[in-house]
Amino acid sequence: MGVAITWFFLRLISFMIWTPIVHNKFAPGIHWPWLFKDVAPIFVSTAAALLFIEGLGISFGVMTRMEVFVVLISIGLIVLMINMLVSSASRGLVAVAIQKVQIKC
Repeated sequence: MGVAITWFFLRLISFMIWTPIVHNKFAPGIHWPWLFKDVAPIFVSTAAALLFIEGLGISFGVMTRMEVFVVLISIGLIVLMINMLVSSASRGLVAVAIQKVQIKC
């Protein structure tokens, strides 16, 4: 667990320090809009979904390995689908796909 915590904090520090430097160098003025428009909604929806799932009281200790695997895959897919609804990029792709289908009809 110590390695996971260390890795998390190293990635967090890298994100907080390096990302603004790169944005200021190559795309000035994009950092804060990017954080609030693209990153924050996905972060909030992921946190909310995981808090809700945690509230369900899933007990991994009494499950077999296969059951744990299936539950974790299911949780991952649920969070992925929620984030696809929240992401502005995926909503744009869905809108284009719907327009193409409407044009063909």
